[in-house]
Amino acid sequence: MPTPVVETFLGIALSEFLRRYPDMRAEVIATDALVDLVTDGFDATIRIGTKSPASLGIAPLASIVPVLAASRAYLERAPRLDRLDDLASHSLVGHSERKRTTWTLMSRTGQHERVEVTPRVVTNSSSLATQCVIAGAGISILPRSVATKEGLVVLEPGGYRPPPVSLSIMTPSARAKTPKTRAFITLMKEFVATHTDLFDVVDTHRSARQSRVS
Repeated sequence: MPTPVVETFLGIALSEFLRRYPDMRAEVIATDALVDLVTDGFDATIRIGTKSPASLGIAPLASIVPVLAASRAYLERAPRLDRLDDLASHSLVGHSERKRTTWTLMSRTGQHERVEVTPRVVTNSSSLATQCVIAGAGISILPRSVATKEGLVVLEPGGYRPPPVSLSIMTPSARAKTPKTRAFITLMKEFVATHTDLFDVVDTHRSARQSRVS
């Protein structure tokens, strides 16, 4: 599963799953790496994006809108941020273990730009990255719900922002699903539909159409 996004809500959903099904157990592995569901014996994975082998099952959940965000305290002392190129002079908080990475940002007209960045803080922990941003360590890409909850400032340098990302559950087979996997998918769809504070766009039908034409 993609840890920076999923860590913000999975604990709440799992708690409801275990409450609803008291005989169930949950074993969760949090990693940004792609896993082999069949070889590694996973029942399901929550994944960003819908591209996958045809043999895997895909259950679209939602679209999530991330944002560039920073604290007011950081922005008061930071350089101006009018264009994408200005990011190079800012302190950034990255969501990976790589010291240098690429942020993809989208204009209001849908044009995508890839920006090479060297974060000052590098971590694969979404909670730590969020804490750093709140404390004024710099700018990061966070779910909009997190930025709003923490009172952070949403930034759009040059009119650019992170593009929305699709969130899906993938299973080892497109045809056969175990009862426990079907129960988990059903619960997650209900969870997404009833937690609009965590998900900016809830439209599984649109996500399904996009997955067929991408």
